[in-house]
Amino acid sequence: FEEVRLKNSQEDRTERLISQNDGFYSTVAFSYRDKSTIISAVNASVGESYEYAIDFVKWLWKIFRTENGWTPPKKNESSLTYNFPNADKQSVWDSSRLYFGSNYGNALADELFQHDDSYGKLPPAEVFGITSEDADEFEEFMKKFEVKQYPMIEIQEVTPFSAFIDYYENEIKQHGDLGVSNSFKECHFIFPYIQKLEDILRNLQTTKILQWIFDDSILSNNLKFELYTNGASIRYIGKSQNYPRFYTESIKNYILEVFNETPWIEIKGKRYSPRQILKDTLNNRLFGEMEMAPILTDEIIRDFAIAIGKDIDDFEAEFSKLKFEFCDNVTDLDSNRFYGIMLQLPNMDMEKSKKMSKSIYTVIENSTFKKRFEESENKNNFMKHGCLLVEYQGEKQYVRANTAYVPNPKIVNKKAHPIVAMGLRKNNQSLIDLFGCKTYSSELKIATGSIVESAAN
Repeated sequence: FEEVRLKNSQEDRTERLISQNDGFYSTVAFSYRDKSTIISAVNASVGESYEYAIDFVKWLWKIFRTENGWTPPKKNESSLTYNFPNADKQSVWDSSRLYFGSNYGNALADELFQHDDSYGKLPPAEVFGITSEDADEFEEFMKKFEVKQYPMIEIQEVTPFSAFIDYYENEIKQHGDLGVSNSFKECHFIFPYIQKLEDILRNLQTTKILQWIFDDSILSNNLKFELYTNGASIRYIGKSQNYPRFYTESIKNYILEVFNETPWIEIKGKRYSPRQILKDTLNNRLFGEMEMAPILTDEIIRDFAIAIGKDIDDFEAEFSKLKFEFCDNVTDLDSNRFYGIMLQLPNMDMEKSKKMSKSIYTVIENSTFKKRFEESENKNNFMKHGCLLVEYQGEKQYVRANTAYVPNPKIVNKKAHPIVAMGLRKNNQSLIDLFGCKTYSSELKIATGSIVESAAN
């Protein structure tokens, strides 16, 4: 490079920089002494040329690689975007929309980014004349220009699941500032989020998703929090309002929500979301053979650790810190799965079925159990045709749920009535609400004239 200096009465100043080796800068006008400040003009010279973008990266590497502590001007400090080459499109892209792919030993990134065409791949280091000895240093240098290793968590507008929207619209109605409005003109969800996250989870193998979680410290740290700590807001306008309001109180981590709701964990050849999977407990093992009640066993967790090359104890310790919502009990499953299990019980081996029913009744009869299930296909089928385990005619058997009685001390002739086989009578209302059981309503009456005085008196 050759500096051309022009003299005037006040000072010498660098007026232009001429590349002696390449023509892509040819004559670029400058008015600065600090060579960091010439980046903007050189960057602009790239234009739409893929080859010039490669030369630009070479130039940056040659000029700034040896400067300790040097960092390029950030995008939030100026309007500058760095014109880097996109290997996928053979075109010029913003450096912050590029990632290191398999040529940088990061094959996982090719799969993580394949569903998001707003990102492209940085060309291999050899394209820039980088030797194997300098490869690691070059990659670190490229990170200064925000080239990505994994998908970024960025604040953006999100369209959440309908249940998530309903929950927060209800929260805003109760605790927000809707004034006299009882509905919304607009409601926008602005969250830290990963673009195309649901597509990634639905399409990537379970082990590759786990590899991503454990290798990407930013993601793994995010999944340890149930609520957003910053950057999340809901911008809304009530139907009778003209100006937006913002709701920022206790917003659930929507990245975690998508992980919990999307089927990405493979068990016995089928994929489930964490909310469809039971924890490994003695009671839950009763249901282990049922497709609707998969269990995340210790063996499966160990297999995951081995598959991604992690120490088993370390994997288990880190995995337990992630806030995935695996189910403590069968009653924690969604409506369709829970009632699907209830529909299957009468057709199973009677001894196994008794234990399963007892396990479910033990949870429901607790006075703290308040859950009510949303409408679903299996719930509707159960309410029409479902059966419950009862005590009837001196034995345990299954009868239609809508003919079964909840336990009641008023029932004198218990053998003559099908009574739900529960050990305690703390939560009959749940049996009525969940299964459509009947309440015994007959009253014992003393017939008129039947009272006589005892001879002992």
